[in-house]
Amino acid sequence: MGTVELTPLRELVEAAGLDVFYILLISGMWLAITAVYVPGTGVLELGAFFSLILAAVGLAMLPTSVAGLLLLGIALGCFLALIYFRRAWPLIVVGMACQLLGSFLLFGHGARPAVWLILIANAATLAYHQIILLPGLLVQDRPPKVGADALLGEEGKAVTDLDPVGTVQLRGEFWSARAMDGPIRAGQAVRVTGYRGLQLEVVPAVSPDAGG
Repeated sequence: MGTVELTPLRELVEAAGLDVFYILLISGMWLAITAVYVPGTGVLELGAFFSLILAAVGLAMLPTSVAGLLLLGIALGCFLALIYFRRAWPLIVVGMACQLLGSFLLFGHGARPAVWLILIANAATLAYHQIILLPGLLVQDRPPKVGADALLGEEGKAVTDLDPVGTVQLRGEFWSARAMDGPIRAGQAVRVTGYRGLQLEVVPAVSPDAGG
């Protein structure tokens, strides 16, 4: 009885093919990595969750290789470890090598996604990490040009949604911030009212002519 109920789902998985579930898996991995590098949005975490769940459903019904999954897991671990070892470039080399090899070995019995798809996916994720994610991560290591005391009363802009924690920009610098009077949307003007450690406490900024 259980087998009959699963048949339509299995047919759907087989119709979608290896390529679709490979892309879902890689997308979920990199959404998760981005969510760790840029915390506080919620959207990235949700996207990673659904991508990985859908990928898991497909992989459970396809001839998935444990070796391929293990290599992709190592790749994920390498890129997440950069949060703590931000200048350890061997982690990037090992991570990309494991991701590439894991992509080719992900499915058993001689099955695999299209070679061109594997190469494009790996090149795109490497470029994304090197051009967008890693520079943003390294910026967080730079000492602030001004102290938090000097920012009290300053106005800036929310870079991400603050619900309640996110990122704001003030005087050209990015700061972790906590919204004190309810959620603040990305792009909204904010005003600094205090700080705790290196995390600013902000409220929505009110323009001089508001409420008139």
